[in-house]
Amino acid sequence: MSVKLQGITLADKPILVSLFQLYLYEMSKSVGLEVADNGKFDYDPEIINAYFNRPEHHPYFILHNNRLAGFALVRRYPHDTRLIDMGQFFVLRAHMRQGVGRAAFDLCVRAHAGQWQVRVLPENVPAQTFWKSAVSELTGGTYAHETSSYQGKDMIFITFAC
Repeated sequence: MSVKLQGITLADKPILVSLFQLYLYEMSKSVGLEVADNGKFDYDPEIINAYFNRPEHHPYFILHNNRLAGFALVRRYPHDTRLIDMGQFFVLRAHMRQGVGRAAFDLCVRAHAGQWQVRVLPENVPAQTFWKSAVSELTGGTYAHETSSYQGKDMIFITFAC
C-alpha cells in the first residue's frame, strides 16, 4: 500500500472544493447538516480560502496507490499558534479501513513536528474512535483529551507532541 501527501495548489482548489462537499456529507450524519436549495452544503468559503492565503496553512491531497483518496488541512491553530491543528481531515469511503487515514495522519505529523491537536465533534463517534486510536498508536498512548468550546460548539480536543 502506498500513501502519499500531495500539496494542493491554487489550480487544484476546485478539486478540494468538490471533496469538501463529500466531507460535509459525511459530517451531516453526525451533526444534521442539510443541503441548501442548490443541492450543496453551505459553509464559510474562508475555511478553504485560508489554505491558499495564509503561510501557516497547509492543504494536502491524500493519495492511495496514486489515486485521490481524500484531504488533510493542517494549520497553526489561530487561538494558540504554538499548536499545529488538523483543521479538517477526510478519507473517501473506498479508501477507509485500509490504513490510509492512519498513514496520511502519520505523514502529516512527520511533516509538521511539534505540539499537535485534533478537534472532534462529540456527536461524531466514528471520528472519535479513529482519532483516539490513531493518536494513541502514534504516541504510545501519551496524549490528553478534553471537551472545550470552539466557534460556539463543544468539541473534543486531543492534544499530543510528536
